[in-house]
Formats: sequence, structure tokens, C-alpha cells
Amino acid sequence: VGVGVGQFVAATFINSYDERSFIAGIERYWARGSWSFTEFGVGYRVGLVTGYDERLVSWAEDIPVLPFGGIVGWFDAGPFALDVYYVYRAITLETAVRF
Repeated sequence: VGVGVGQFVAATFINSYDERSFIAGIERYWARGSWSFTEFGVGYRVGLVTGYDERLVSWAEDIPVLPFGGIVGWFDAGPFALDVYYVYRAITLETAVRF
């Protein structure tokens, strides 16, 4: 579950290790376009995340809040959205309803 306001994002989810994670970050776009009632683009997302340990990276054992950064591609069709996000060893598909 998450919220995005402008290019700021925050969310909580159960990660791949069955732990509750929280993120806070920003998105910036390198390119965006539109066609008919759709919008699409590509950019990056960076921020901070909790809920990971040394199974992700060795130094996470000592640091409860980790930095993250990755590439995001998005497609909006009316109020519905699909994001594809690649960050360190993972690809995430996110769906949304926009208000």
C-alpha cells in the first residue's frame, strides 16, 4: 500500500523475506509522453527503505534504514496505472488507482 504526491512516494509492503518494509523516496523522470488518454514515461526512484537484513546486503545487518535507487517505467490509462521498477536484484510490478 502506498501513496504518491507529485514526485514523492511512500509505501509499506511485505518484502521477499516476509518482513514489513517501509519506503520513502522521490521519483524524477527522464522522459515522458502521452497519446490519447494515456501517459507513459521512464525515470528513476531513490530513497530509504527499512525491513531488510544481511540477506540482501552484508552491511544491512548493522544499518536498519538502507538507501535504494533504481529505474522506473510507468504507464497511466485514465485513473489506472502500472509501474515497472528495477532495483538491486529485483523487478517490481506496481498497480495503482490515481485520484
